[in-house]
Amino acid sequence: MKKIDVDKNKIVSVLNNTILFSGLDKKFIDRVAKIIKCYKFNKGKKIVAEQYKGQDIFVLLSGKIQVYFEQNKKRFIIKELTSGDIFGEIGFFIKHRAANCEAVEDSVVGVIKNKEFKKLISKDVLIKIINLLITRLLQTDTEIKDLVFRSVLQRVCKEIINDIGDKKVLEINIKTFAQKVASSRETVSRMLSLLEKIGVICREKNKIVVINKTRLKKLSQ
Repeated sequence: MKKIDVDKNKIVSVLNNTILFSGLDKKFIDRVAKIIKCYKFNKGKKIVAEQYKGQDIFVLLSGKIQVYFEQNKKRFIIKELTSGDIFGEIGFFIKHRAANCEAVEDSVVGVIKNKEFKKLISKDVLIKIINLLITRLLQTDTEIKDLVFRSVLQRVCKEIINDIGDKKVLEINIKTFAQKVASSRETVSRMLSLLEKIGVICREKNKIVVINKTRLKKLSQ
């Protein structure tokens, strides 16, 4: 971790596009930008550790961060964050971290100190934080239901759909992908081979090409 200087206009631009600060008063955004301390985290560095004390809120200014739980030395990936994503908001209320956060590529993170933020906070911001928490809880609820009620094949198909978006080609790391669907690499490889065999996808080294997106969606349900 290394403290760095980031142009204030860049910080304001990112804040304006976050779920927490978008649509708020320009003067308030400027005040938040002034209290943010920026740090660079190299790939593989842990930013937040589960259960550790902490109430600061973070905004990802650039790079990519993985949010995950770990149990019995197995990693379960909750999500991957990109520029403009907010994290650490749960700690703002419960005073400790609910998950691990690790840089999966070199990343720049803005830290909003709890004590300083509380001096600026307004009713509108508090409502936005609560709405953000509700959104996170609903996402977690959906993920738990998927693990309980969906087969591995369904989870694999759903994850491909989520990751690929409007593209047709998806770069994939089997180990990371398996952690996202809470399965083993061997099982995920078998599911991908099956999807290839039935003509839904084709694989080229570390890439997946979706051939039949309509059928892929049906298999995910």
